[in-house]
Amino acid sequence: LVIEARRNEPGCSGAPGEIACHVPAMTPLPVVAPLWTAAASLGDLRLVEVSRGCPKSCTFCLGRHPGAPLSFASTEAVVATLDQGAPGIGLIGAALSYFPGLKQVMAAAAGKGLRMGISSLRADRIDREVLELLRATGGEMLTVAADGSSQRLRDELCKDITEESLVRAAELAQEVGLSALKLYTLIGVPGECDDDLDEFVELANHLRTILPVMVSVSIFVPKLGTPLADAPWISPKEGTRRMRYLLRESSQGIRYNQLSPREATLQAVLSTARPEDGATLVAAARQGGSFADFKRLMPGRF
Repeated sequence: LVIEARRNEPGCSGAPGEIACHVPAMTPLPVVAPLWTAAASLGDLRLVEVSRGCPKSCTFCLGRHPGAPLSFASTEAVVATLDQGAPGIGLIGAALSYFPGLKQVMAAAAGKGLRMGISSLRADRIDREVLELLRATGGEMLTVAADGSSQRLRDELCKDITEESLVRAAELAQEVGLSALKLYTLIGVPGECDDDLDEFVELANHLRTILPVMVSVSIFVPKLGTPLADAPWISPKEGTRRMRYLLRESSQGIRYNQLSPREATLQAVLSTARPEDGATLVAAARQGGSFADFKRLMPGRF
């Protein structure tokens, strides 16, 4: 639940009259999914939220919001969820790599013969032990994020991840017997040029010499409540060009998954919509809610 609050009200800070997001107290961690089903995409995992917030300050991410301070579930409470009937659990949280009980929970799952699902880990917090536990709990692929096509852009975005840490993570994954590396990245951020894309291609090609690589590409979408809320975004045509550039220049064998450039543009329009856009947004949704519907009714935003 997110509530809009005036900054001049109790508990808020900033200039009087400005609108901020206030996140009230929520269900204590861990939050455990009430059911799991083989019909779901993660059918053998019961999802367990173990953390909220993030200690990092990436300028594109809502996880850095001051209204969402970093908090963790107790290790004992998370371990207790292992006995709730599912053949495995999937840990949820923006800062799983910082969860103090991560290794203990993974070791407990391995001891019970359960599978552990982890969305991604920070490359600079990976060690051999956590990767051995990942493999012991059924993991075959290591997932990490670059979130920037060059070191220059990662530094500007305050991502705080280096190429060296990404390469070292891949080397450790190969040493413990994991079979592949999944790499998240972000293109289209302000100031990106083809030289940045070339640097990413060089990185991906090098990682491919260590392990098979799958790259999951997102296109930058400005988000309210972040320093880049007012930043421009690239057009669908330019997003398609940059994706094709990566595909053309990368080594054979590197697989790319991508967000549709048109969908990214629509997300950007919705994310930055103003109160006066409300009636138009409703009209576009009622006419079908497609990219073409929104573009027809809001041509100046596309």
